[in-house]
Amino acid sequence: MTTAQEKRLQDYKDTFGPEHGQRVLRDLMAQFFIFHTAFSAKTGAMELSFCEGERNVILFILNQLQEPIDPKRFLSQADQAGTDYQQ
Repeated sequence: MTTAQEKRLQDYKDTFGPEHGQRVLRDLMAQFFIFHTAFSAKTGAMELSFCEGERNVILFILNQLQEPIDPKRFLSQADQAGTDYQQ
């Protein structure tokens, strides 16, 4: 890993590692089709392509964090995402 790659990894971890960063990441995951599908009977090809683009940004962030996908943690995050910003 080059110095630039190490710096990028550390920047992503510094941004999304703390509790507030985790809340923001869960919110992004909830908003941009990580926890649910973008497809529906009413979704056209262009809209679906747009939604998949949004989803790919979040997948890129998750990939940059280099954390293994744990299905139990993933489901817990999905549940928690709905309560992070409720009053």
